[in-house]
Amino acid sequence: MMREPAELKPFKEHDELLQMLEENGLKIPSSEIAKKELRRHGYHRLSGYRYLFREMLPFEQQNSETRTFRSKQHLAGSSFEDVIALAEFDSRLRLSIVEALADFEVRLRTAVAHTLAAKDELAHLKVDKLDRRSCLNTAKGKRETNHEVFCKEVARVTAMAIRSDDFAKHHDETYGSDLPVWAVVEHLTFGSLHYLFGFMKNEDKRTVANEFGLRHPKALEKWLYALVDLRNLSNHSARLFNRSLKRSIVIPPHTVSPGGLLKQTEEFLDRNKQEKDRLYAVVAVLAYLLKSHEFGSEWPTKFREVMLTFPYIELAEFEDPLVSPQKNMGFPEHWQGDELWLRSEERRVG
Repeated sequence: MMREPAELKPFKEHDELLQMLEENGLKIPSSEIAKKELRRHGYHRLSGYRYLFREMLPFEQQNSETRTFRSKQHLAGSSFEDVIALAEFDSRLRLSIVEALADFEVRLRTAVAHTLAAKDELAHLKVDKLDRRSCLNTAKGKRETNHEVFCKEVARVTAMAIRSDDFAKHHDETYGSDLPVWAVVEHLTFGSLHYLFGFMKNEDKRTVANEFGLRHPKALEKWLYALVDLRNLSNHSARLFNRSLKRSIVIPPHTVSPGGLLKQTEEFLDRNKQEKDRLYAVVAVLAYLLKSHEFGSEWPTKFREVMLTFPYIELAEFEDPLVSPQKNMGFPEHWQGDELWLRSEERRVG
């Protein structure tokens, strides 16, 4: 039986919103500064950072169907300034992750294009150059094969490229409208690039996976789902703090070198399976993929430095900080000392 929709929340001006927050126990040190922050972040967005400052409802009043677990009343000592500190940290965190994803995406485009082009300049369009079974599968309820759908997307981005990219326009006028794979990958979305990787023959996937320190390609294919999700969240400026992600990270046995850079993460996730869909798991494999590539990366160290700016917020009634990377993003204790996050010279000293 469908529920009758409730009335929408009425619009409130910023002064009304701040008054409501104060009445519910949130300290507002400066209403003028608070109004500027509301105009910068938005009340609804800040609610995601304010959530943990609200008191838990008694168990009998909680409702898992409507996801109602907390009251409007804030914990004693809660301050609007602390909410803003979390939002600003999350912004720094997101920008750092965007940087790493962009770097990884370029390296993946390059590896996929080079591997396929060695077989055929138009390998992405030819089922016989790809894994036939993956290409000819159909999505539920669809008549077109997965590869046919992909080829439509290739045609769409190629047409856009010919209109806006000098190289593509020159190629169209000189050689025809089918761009070689090394040009096409530059115009595919990260999600479509992931599909192309999935269409590749297993030996070609392995060639790409080996470039990123993986013995088997299956793990990379699954990790790419999580990385695409993370990229979409980050590029749309979504909150990363205190979020469970859609995909869990699993590190299958014998995927990486034993005792290597993912050893501590692998052991941590084996002991703490509930953390596999939290932020740490996916950024750890992202750091691994970048560092394992022959070009290497110092991003993990920069990420560690961003994480050191996390605002540890203490309230009088709690012995431990209210929020932490461990409680809210699945980070292991003492993760900063893991070799995965250290500079080359730090590892040598250790």
